[in-house]
Amino acid sequence: METGRAPIQLADQFKPAQASSGAIPQRGDLRAYACLAALAGTAALLRLLRLGAKGLWIDEGVSYLMATAKDRPHDSFWAYQALYHELLRGWVRLGESEFFLRLFSVIPSIATIPLIYALAKRLFDRRIGLLSALLLAVHVAHITYSQQARSYGLAVFLCTLATYFFVRAVEDAVVSDWALYVLFSALAVYSHLLACLLIPAQLLSAAALPVRAIPWRRLLLSAAILAAVALPLALLIIRGGAGGTEFISAASYRQLPAVVTLLAGSVATVPCYLAFWFLGGRLAVRTFSACGRSPASWRVALLLSWCVVPIILLLLVSLVKPALVPRYLLVCVPAAVILAAYGLAGLRLRSRVFLTAATVLLSLLGLIYYQTRPREDWRGAARYVFAQAQPGDAVLVLPPYSSLPFLYYRSRFGGDALPLENPDDSAPRAAWLERLAHYRRLWVLVYGRAQSDSATRACLSGLNRDFRLESSRGFTMVHVQLYARINQGILNGKD
Repeated sequence: METGRAPIQLADQFKPAQASSGAIPQRGDLRAYACLAALAGTAALLRLLRLGAKGLWIDEGVSYLMATAKDRPHDSFWAYQALYHELLRGWVRLGESEFFLRLFSVIPSIATIPLIYALAKRLFDRRIGLLSALLLAVHVAHITYSQQARSYGLAVFLCTLATYFFVRAVEDAVVSDWALYVLFSALAVYSHLLACLLIPAQLLSAAALPVRAIPWRRLLLSAAILAAVALPLALLIIRGGAGGTEFISAASYRQLPAVVTLLAGSVATVPCYLAFWFLGGRLAVRTFSACGRSPASWRVALLLSWCVVPIILLLLVSLVKPALVPRYLLVCVPAAVILAAYGLAGLRLRSRVFLTAATVLLSLLGLIYYQTRPREDWRGAARYVFAQAQPGDAVLVLPPYSSLPFLYYRSRFGGDALPLENPDDSAPRAAWLERLAHYRRLWVLVYGRAQSDSATRACLSGLNRDFRLESSRGFTMVHVQLYARINQGILNGKD
């Protein structure tokens, strides 16, 4: 395996060894493209499989709200994934089913397969490019998060594309590549704010270059432009306070095992990836020792920095407020996959084939587990309520922030006539209870993770004044309770 390229001249030392001066593809290239097409097809199949089988969960409800709200809510919730929300606004005009909402995330996820091949081939060689494409095609975390109506598929695609042009810009010193790097980095940050963690990782990797080869001026100019572009989002989030981050409560360092699992794809493939990363790290040490500060060292340092720096930065932020959420680090998955392929490619053919096959098999088993694992069943709960609702009923969803998936299904199932009477923190509790007293029955949907929440318990306790519990039924992560008015002769405030 090629681990370094001897520098020639400062302008030429980055040129890939496998570059061909002819325009006609070589036989090896044609075989690689055929394999890549097969991998992209496999990736598409795995990501489209059972895409609409599960109902929307709370975060997907946020996406639907942002995409369909008549007035654009330019707040912290919108700002975290601003570009995705705006693109989804146009996409939902074509369809609003669960399958179609999620398809918007699947498309860039599939497009990342040939892109990671191009990046890994540029950094190393064709073999590592194909191994990277294969590992990402069956990567369970990449598949599962691209099957959600969230920005993760788009963000990973844009981060990979930005890094590809970053490598070209550093190696070829072409102004247009720098412009494309800045453009796609900005789009990545707007697709998911924490894609900004990739920028310092890229800048720090330049320390592995020869001093004379570091493009200081263009690096600093690019960073300054990206900081200015991201400033409006940062101001929106600062103004919004903790909006959208209240769920982050666990000590961040305890999330590190989950981060490793995410980068490896699944629990089943963690041992394989740990072995591949170890082999890749050993090759990296050899490269650093043999080449010193050189283009070869920089290529490996870029991957290591891409994997590690975002995690370190979130841990540092967590000294002030917990911030290390594993799924936020999906932008590091391409680097983790290429680094694994880098280590895997250093093995002998028989060992490489066996371990690759084992990793693919374990990935498919992990995917089956995910596909059969139940998720928040707001669809089943909503269908149950609408099937038994009567005139004079109302719905209450606790806590109120969890009502977004229910609102989606209310519009999908034609239940708009059933009023939603959630408590309002800005209104007196007594006024809310008085308003509820005008209904014959109340359907109360309690989000599973909030059943022990003090505010939820207080709301349920307040209902006992005028209502009694008639029935209850559990769905995955959603508990449905039916309350009937104690004195049906008192309605609308009259005896």
